[in-house]
Amino acid sequence: MTITAIKLVSIFMQILLAAVDKWGMPKAQPSKYQEPVVFLSVALSITATQLDVPFYQYLRAANIWIVLGVILAFAVAPPIVGKWEAKKHEDPEIYEASRFKDHLVNNLAGGAVAAAFIFVARWTTDFDTYTQAFKNEAAFNIVLPLTVVTIFAFVRWQQDKECPNLDRWIDEKNPQWEADIKGYSLRYYNQMLNVAFLIIITFVGASTILYMFAFTLDKARNHDPLQLSWPLAIAMVGILAFLLYFCGRPSMKVHEAVYLNFLTGAPAALMVIVVWIALLQESTVRNYFALAIIVLGYASYSLLVILGNRENTPGNKAPLHYFSSMAFAVALTLLAGALYIS
Repeated sequence: MTITAIKLVSIFMQILLAAVDKWGMPKAQPSKYQEPVVFLSVALSITATQLDVPFYQYLRAANIWIVLGVILAFAVAPPIVGKWEAKKHEDPEIYEASRFKDHLVNNLAGGAVAAAFIFVARWTTDFDTYTQAFKNEAAFNIVLPLTVVTIFAFVRWQQDKECPNLDRWIDEKNPQWEADIKGYSLRYYNQMLNVAFLIIITFVGASTILYMFAFTLDKARNHDPLQLSWPLAIAMVGILAFLLYFCGRPSMKVHEAVYLNFLTGAPAALMVIVVWIALLQESTVRNYFALAIIVLGYASYSLLVILGNRENTPGNKAPLHYFSSMAFAVALTLLAGALYIS
């Protein structure tokens, strides 16, 4: 067990993360549920980092069907338990029936994207060898507490949308805040299960994507680039489709937190995917795939943003100049692509 510079930096950042969560960030309510989970995740991560125990190695070594089963179970549990809790307490505000379909579909889609990248990692030759040889891998345990804090911050944002006076009413000991955030309160099992699900797929997905991207970059640097495999292509299309069509369709504007994931996440995913493809081995299939991703991805994003803005003014036609940037980008990409390929 050796404490290296990168481990020290990782441990310092984890301690700083715990301090920011404790004293610098508003808590998801009731806070008594968030604080022990964050403390436990940070304590486990720091201990594992010191002992040189990388969390991702255990995930990589686990039976893939067990991992997929856990993801599926946690994907379907929150909406089902939410309906049960609302019925048990005879209070529809605990989990509104209108949330069920979108909630279940989005959870399943998010789980499918995480599962797709797991398959890519297992499918890719030499990836396991690369992760085992990765120096100071335990320093990347920070992904777990970072994920936990991020998900609780997301829950708190949902609660703030339901109750803008949340902090003031808590300080004044006004019990109204509990009624206002009932549908997103950590007091109920469905919300805690949803938090667990989001932590699982974010940690699994982010860790796998980071390692896969690092592996792709390493292979390209050593002049032995990876080929575009069909599992990788499906995973790339899957994450983009999830952000575009599951988070970005106009009907999702009522779920503002999900819709903001589309507005910010889709361009980021498109940018990363384009860079990732550029690092892969040169081939006609890769080139056409890159063109399709850029053209269809950006065009879909632009159209969905425009359609989403029209939701506030139904019946109005979108001015044609809104489409100009999309048209120029698509035209230039197609012309440059045709020139390159020819």
